[in-house]
Amino acid sequence: MSPERFGIRPTPPEVLFIVADAFLGRLGLMIRHLAVGMIDLAVRVSVACSAERVSDDFFGPVRLIRYSFRPRLPGMDGLARLLREVEKQPPDVCFVFGDERRAAREVAREFDCPAVFVAGSTKELRRALAAGCGSRSPLVVLSTPLLEQAMQVAGVEPHSVYLIRPGLHIPERMTRQAVEDVEESAAAPPDTTAILVETPLTHDCGVASVLEAVRRLGVAHGAILLFVVGAGPAEARLRKQCERLGLVQRVTFAGELAAHRIELTGFDVFVQPRVVEDLSLEVLQAMGAGVAVVAAGPGNHDCLIPEETALFYDPASSSSLAGQIERLITDRQFARSLAEAGRQHVRQHHQVSGMTAAYHELQTTLLARC
Repeated sequence: MSPERFGIRPTPPEVLFIVADAFLGRLGLMIRHLAVGMIDLAVRVSVACSAERVSDDFFGPVRLIRYSFRPRLPGMDGLARLLREVEKQPPDVCFVFGDERRAAREVAREFDCPAVFVAGSTKELRRALAAGCGSRSPLVVLSTPLLEQAMQVAGVEPHSVYLIRPGLHIPERMTRQAVEDVEESAAAPPDTTAILVETPLTHDCGVASVLEAVRRLGVAHGAILLFVVGAGPAEARLRKQCERLGLVQRVTFAGELAAHRIELTGFDVFVQPRVVEDLSLEVLQAMGAGVAVVAAGPGNHDCLIPEETALFYDPASSSSLAGQIERLITDRQFARSLAEAGRQHVRQHHQVSGMTAAYHELQTTLLARC
């Protein structure tokens, strides 16, 4: 007989997300969507992270726990504070995003709950498999099927590994309403090709090759504008290169922008300037917005399928990149078909609804085992 019949309602399950800074920087928007989606499914969610730059409402209507293993005040134990805060709403399941093994072990032992490690790279997968949480075997969520090979090499038991791709909100139909805004802001003629690069500006970021490719393309195919989103130690050097190549009027360094503030539909081409092993949302967001993608290589992105959803180029050759961009400029029908194939791939495999349902099903399965 159902307890609801007597006015007794079951306590909603408690889920804790422990989020590493590096994972938050790459996939923070995904975690935000997941937290809100789980709440909609009557799950109480708490998020623990040490990133000070995250606003209190970034993850939506969740309980946010801030902690750090590198406290500013002597004698303050970040782990002890984390455990005190978690104790106020003890979790039934803990999802660990990125390398937060120490916190995960202590939470799992203290509250006797399963810890599920979410891996978006081979490095994160190896560390997750090495994490010991008491007598429990490690439970791992792979964010991309390309990590399955690494899992098989490690000899992981199939029942302890789950594949759940990151999800995004993808529009049903594409619009190009933002194209005019981008072109107007840059005082560009109608035949402008707007290229977006979004990456941390490290010394191996690959943006130097993108600048050289833009120079190679010249003005033979109309005006080409490059927007570089990101910041880092290489920015000054890249700006000097931009001046040396005579590209100051065609290149905009936009700094760091929140992912949800970038109007991707205003761009024609998205360039991933280096092979990225760590899964991130930039490529998925570009594809989901219907932007043609040119990438230095697949990395761990299952969405990057050569000549089907993206074009690949040799990251050591700016002429290779220029050639692939030129293909998209000169064959607009091919560019549209490539972009649409990418958008459909993301819609099929990376919807927020599918991601949330999969995490909710996993949480329900784990609770049933306890």
